[in-house]
Amino acid sequence: MSYLSQMLGLTFHQFLSAATGIALAIAVIRGVARHSAKTIGNFYVDIVRCTLYVLIPSRWSPPSSWSRAAPSRT
Repeated sequence: MSYLSQMLGLTFHQFLSAATGIALAIAVIRGVARHSAKTIGNFYVDIVRCTLYVLIPSRWSPPSSWSRAAPSRT
C-alpha cells in the first residue's frame, strides 16, 4: 500500500471511531432523557451529523495556542 492510501485509511478510521463514541454518548443521553419514547433515534444519522458538523470543522480550525500572542523577549 502506498503512503497516501495508508494515510487516508487511518484518517478515515480515526474520524469514524471518534464519531462512534460521540454518537453512542448522544444515544445514551437521549435514552435517559426520553424514557417514555419508544425509539432513541437513528445511530447512523448521528454519526454522519457528528462527522460533518463537529469533527471535520474542528479539524480545520487553528489550535487555540495560535491565537495567543507570543511573549516578548527583551
